[in-house]
Amino acid sequence: MLLRFSREFEDQLSEWQQAKLLRPLDIALLRAIPQAEAVPEPLLLYLMLASAQLAQGHLCLDFAVAAKAPLQLLPVALRQSSHAAKLKDFCRQHPPMQAASELLAYPALVSTDLRQASQPFVLRANRLYLRRYAADEQSIADFIDGRRQADLQLRQQLQPQALRQLLGLLFPAEGAEVNWQQQACALAASSYFAVITGGPGTGKTTTVLKLLLLLLRQSASGLHIVLAAPTGKAAARLTESLSQSRLQLAQMLPQLADLLPQLPARAQTVHRLLAPKPDGSGFRYHAGQLLPVDVVIVDEASMLDVSLFAALVRALPPQCRLILLGDKDQLASVEAGAVLAEICRHAEAGGYSQHTADWLAQLTGQPLPAAFLSPQPDALDQHVVMLRKSHRFNEHSGIGRLARAVNLGDSKAGSLLESCGTGPADLHAVLLSQDQLAQQVSARIVTLLAPYLQMLQQPVTTATMEAQAQALHRQFAQVQLLCALRQGPAGVETVNLALEQRLAQLRLIGKNSGWYHGRPVIVLQNDYSTGLMNGDIGICLAVEQEGQPQLRVAFLQPDNKNHSSVRWFLPGRLPNLETAFALTVHKSQGSEFNHAVLLLPPSDSPVLTRELIYTAITRARTEFSLLLTDWTVFNQAVARCIVRQGGLRLV
Repeated sequence: MLLRFSREFEDQLSEWQQAKLLRPLDIALLRAIPQAEAVPEPLLLYLMLASAQLAQGHLCLDFAVAAKAPLQLLPVALRQSSHAAKLKDFCRQHPPMQAASELLAYPALVSTDLRQASQPFVLRANRLYLRRYAADEQSIADFIDGRRQADLQLRQQLQPQALRQLLGLLFPAEGAEVNWQQQACALAASSYFAVITGGPGTGKTTTVLKLLLLLLRQSASGLHIVLAAPTGKAAARLTESLSQSRLQLAQMLPQLADLLPQLPARAQTVHRLLAPKPDGSGFRYHAGQLLPVDVVIVDEASMLDVSLFAALVRALPPQCRLILLGDKDQLASVEAGAVLAEICRHAEAGGYSQHTADWLAQLTGQPLPAAFLSPQPDALDQHVVMLRKSHRFNEHSGIGRLARAVNLGDSKAGSLLESCGTGPADLHAVLLSQDQLAQQVSARIVTLLAPYLQMLQQPVTTATMEAQAQALHRQFAQVQLLCALRQGPAGVETVNLALEQRLAQLRLIGKNSGWYHGRPVIVLQNDYSTGLMNGDIGICLAVEQEGQPQLRVAFLQPDNKNHSSVRWFLPGRLPNLETAFALTVHKSQGSEFNHAVLLLPPSDSPVLTRELIYTAITRARTEFSLLLTDWTVFNQAVARCIVRQGGLRLV
C-alpha cells in the first residue's frame, strides 16, 4: 500500500515535482516504504532529495554541501531558476546538519551501520545514501583496503634487484627526466591494485603491455589475464591498440618475444566478463562464485559507474591483480558515480608517501622529485600513477595545447581556436548562423565525407564485399561529427536527419530514411545473441547477389594479428541502433578519429562541461574542428566542470 501524507505536504510535493526539484520516482520511493509514515515531513523531503541526487550522478546527499551551498543539490539548469528559492528557503528553515542528526532518531528507516541492518537509507559522515549505493561504495573501499594490505606481503616476497633488471630492459634509460611509464609499471608490478591514468598518447597501452610481459616473466606457471572495457567499442579499440603495440614490442624486445603468445588476443566488455544471467537478476560471477582470473586490465575506466565497478571487484579472487587504465579528465559514467575521477583526484600532484617513493626508486633507480611527495599522504594515492608525456601531441600541437587549456578551465582556451588561419594548423573553428543550423552543418560534413561517399559509388559484389567493407570502415573513421546533445537544432537526431536529407537530394544515397546503401549505424545496447556491443559501428551495404542488391550490415571484428574480419548481419536481426553520421560525445568515448568535428548548440546547456569539450577534443588524432554559433557557449562550457558527490576517499 502506498503512503499518503497530509494535504499540505502532498501540495508541497506536487509543487516540488512541478518545479523539478524532485522526480516522480523519488516521491514514489518514499510512498512505498512503510517506515516513512512515522518520519516528520521535513526529514522526508531530505530523504527524497537524497534519491534525487542520483539523477545528477551523485551517490549521496552530502549534508555539509547542502549547508554551505544548497543549490548544489540541484541540476545546473535549475540553480538560476525561480524554483531554486524553494530549496534555499527549505534549507534555511530546516538546517541540513540538524536534519542529519534528527534522522538518527528513526533507526527503522536510516542506519549508520551498513553491515548490521537492512534499512533503505544509510547515513555515514553526514552523507545520506540509498543502501544499494552505500553498499557499492563500501565494496570498492573494502577491495582497495584489502589489496593494500596484501601489497605489503607481496613486496616482501619480491626480489627488487631482479625486478629492477626487468624494468631496465623494458624501459631503457633516456636521461634524468622521470620516466612515468616505468614508474607506473613498477608500482603495478608490486601491487594487487593499481591505476594508470593519463591523457591521449601518453602510452597507457604500451605501459600495460610491458607490465604484462614483466608479470609473465616472473610467473612460474603462467597467468590467466583478462582485458576488458566498459563498452564494446572501447573493447574493440583496446584490442586494436594492443595488436599494434604487440608488433612493436616484438621488434623492440626480442628477448621477451617468447612471452607474446601468452598475452590475451582480445578484450571484452566488463558485462560479458561477469556474465549476465538470462533473467537479468545479476551476474553469474559474484562474491559467491569468483572469476577464474589472475590479472584483470580495465581500459577506459572513466566510463565505469560505481555499481558495475562494485560488481567487478566483488567477483575477483583475493590474489587477482586489478589494473585500471583511463583518462581521469574525460566524461564520467552515464550512471551514478565517478570512480576513476575520485580515485585519481590527486594524481596531478602525486601525493606519494616517502615509503612509496623509496620503493619506486629502489625498483627504477629514479628518485621522484620532492614536489610529488606529500607530508600527509592519502592511502589511495599510493595506488595511482599519472603518465605525463604525450607522444601524440607535442608542445607544438594545437590539439594538445587546446586540450590542456580546456582541462585547466583556462578562459583563453577559445583564443587558440579563434586564431585559426594564423594559429595551429590542426585546429579549425567555424562560426555559423542560427538560421537552418542543421542544414549548414550537413553541407560542411558532406564535403568532409566526400572520399567515403565516393567509395560508396562502387558496386559491391560477393567477391569484393569483404575488402570493400573494410575499406569503407577505415575511410568512415577518418572524420566524425560529434554533438553535445541528442535533441534540439544541434542535436544528433536533427543533424543525422538533415544529413540524410541532403545526401538524398544529392542522390548520394537511395533514400532519406530507413535502411539504405552506405548508412552508418551505431549499436545502442549490448546484445549477446549477436555478439554486438553498445557502441559498435556498422555500415549497411547493398551486395549484388544474382543480379539483385541485398542489404547487409558490416561490422568489423579485430583479431590478434592487427587485422579485422567482417561480420555480416541482416538489418532485421540487429539490436537497437541509430544512424551514426553524427554521434554524441558520450558515444564517442573509446574511439579515435583522424578528424573530430564538435558541434555546439546555439545556447548554453548544463550538459556542456569542461569534461565534454575535453573528451571531444581528444578523440582527434590529427585535426579538430569546432562548429558553433556563439563563443559564449564554448567559454561557459569550459568554465563548468563536473563535481559528483561520493565518499570513496572517506570510507
